[in-house]
Amino acid sequence: MKTIVLILSMLAVVTFGQYLLVASNSNLELYDISIPLVPLRTASTQISNPVKAVYQADTIYVLCQSQIESYDFSLKKINNVNLGEKAFDMLVSDNIYVFSEYKMSVYRKDLIFQRSYTFAEKVSTVDFYGNYVLILHSNGKVVCYTKTMNKVWELSGPDPFLGIQVVDNYLFSWTKSRFYMMGFNEGYPVYEKEGNFGGNFNQVIKIRDSLLLLDSNGILRLVPLQSFRIVDTLSVNAKSISSYGDYVYATTKDGSIRIVNVLFSTMKLLHSFSSNVVFSKTLSIATKPKPIEQEKIQSVETPKIEKKQFETIGEFKLPLSVKTSCVVWKKNVYSTTMTGELVNFNMDTKKTSSLKVSFITTSDPVLMKDGTVIMSSWDKSVYLIRDKIAKLKTNANISLPASITPQGFVVADDDGLLLHFDSDGNEIWRFSVGNWLVCSPVVHERFGILTLDWLGILRLTDFSGNLVWAVYLEFSNNGTIALSQKNAFVVNNEKLYAVDLLTGKVLWTFSPDNSLANYIVCNDRSVFCYDQSGVLYSLDHSGKVIWTKKFDELCSVILTESSRILVFTKKEIILLDRDSKTIDTQPITYPPTAHPVMSEDGTIYIISNDKLILYSVDDRPAEWAMYLKDQLHSSFLPLK
Repeated sequence: MKTIVLILSMLAVVTFGQYLLVASNSNLELYDISIPLVPLRTASTQISNPVKAVYQADTIYVLCQSQIESYDFSLKKINNVNLGEKAFDMLVSDNIYVFSEYKMSVYRKDLIFQRSYTFAEKVSTVDFYGNYVLILHSNGKVVCYTKTMNKVWELSGPDPFLGIQVVDNYLFSWTKSRFYMMGFNEGYPVYEKEGNFGGNFNQVIKIRDSLLLLDSNGILRLVPLQSFRIVDTLSVNAKSISSYGDYVYATTKDGSIRIVNVLFSTMKLLHSFSSNVVFSKTLSIATKPKPIEQEKIQSVETPKIEKKQFETIGEFKLPLSVKTSCVVWKKNVYSTTMTGELVNFNMDTKKTSSLKVSFITTSDPVLMKDGTVIMSSWDKSVYLIRDKIAKLKTNANISLPASITPQGFVVADDDGLLLHFDSDGNEIWRFSVGNWLVCSPVVHERFGILTLDWLGILRLTDFSGNLVWAVYLEFSNNGTIALSQKNAFVVNNEKLYAVDLLTGKVLWTFSPDNSLANYIVCNDRSVFCYDQSGVLYSLDHSGKVIWTKKFDELCSVILTESSRILVFTKKEIILLDRDSKTIDTQPITYPPTAHPVMSEDGTIYIISNDKLILYSVDDRPAEWAMYLKDQLHSSFLPLK
């Protein structure tokens, strides 16, 4: 075995400096507070209307009213992005999560937009615990979501909660008369104690073994964790607080910073400094590593192991032959038969069950955020299935699946009537398209609902049921739509159209030598479609062909989070990089009869008549907005 010498050029001792970031309406300043009572300004820059700042991984992220800006330690701007709407809060972990009143938008650390989610209830307060997002809605309930907005649990009290905050491993929440402390156990809150006090608190921080509460009147309240009662109050007219050691920096409503010394059972008000301050935040910033003596060590060369991209999970026989793609909720995999049965495969028990729901079903099931399955039917009905079955009557048969909207979901019957329901199944409005649709309605969170009929008319309807615009393409009895943030990409009459969502104007068209198949997907960089001969095309958003690649018996395509492409044929799965280079292949024992689906954990679900075949891949689905993910991963496009 070969032995080599590795040179460690530097071992680092990392120290942390203590700083206070001070924001006004027009400036951002950084102060060294190594000596807490004598802040020393070290850097400054100009900024406009900052709301909040978060420091992570040597970068300071600043949320302004309509944009995010990132800075390095010297307050030199790294990047910025416009939000297009007013935001009030921001959380930072693996990505940046920005909140407006009814929506959460996700950005990468390089400020590239990833996806967004819309809430039915207004968002009041947000916080993180581990990989979970905690949201207090305006109805006074606390809801825990995964970072992909799957609901985990909901918390409500005898009175509506007015606020929440995560401190260490605890969730603190309060009503107008009570203050609650709950510890987290495997992600779920467990009641520990409560205090006989409450109010409209803005902030909770921990100093030694006590909590410091700031209320909306600018009053600080000191609460030892052991007694869990208020032992001291101090009026400082504060609107936000942050701490370093035993010292609190309180930003007051008149724009100054007051320094408060917190003792074991009392608080002492000290001097003030600065002016016109909007908020301030203490930061613990790692300083540059100090090099120490180089050292030589010997190590045995580790043989390079090529990591396998695919793993086979299993192949399972279903009691019935299913005809649609599947949807996945936790450990349950749902698909439907043509005769109206909902088939459920449980990943834990490896058992299947079926439930007779409707008459004839030809469209894929659709999954709502709470796990409710939506089934369209040829008995002039839509069915909502969760703990029980709810039947919603329509005027005509429904051949296409539903689509999720910010308010609920929308379906189109075979007479061209668009029906919009809330999440409980109550009809909100109906709009007559007038013609049979060739693909399911597709939803854009910002612009509205797009429909394509057999006459080739592409329509945009807003979320109030009003027609925004219509554009004529070409007659066709099939088609499909994929959406980016600004454009609709439409395959119609075997060619590709790019349509501006704001105006309805056709921006460009693409017609390859062979007719395009009824399939298209896209991400924030590229559009993918393939023709009848199996040539896969990758185009940029301006219509330029980036690359092409030929496959035999091409069936489907899924885009991944790491910008790779999963290509499905009748015999194998091919994993490509973004430049079309083949990374790995995996044989498929049975040909797909519906479009495959990929869940968030990297599991691939392939339906082949009465068989469910499962693989895992070292990746996740592309992080798209709700409307894009629904289209691809509900896979309502039929395979020929």
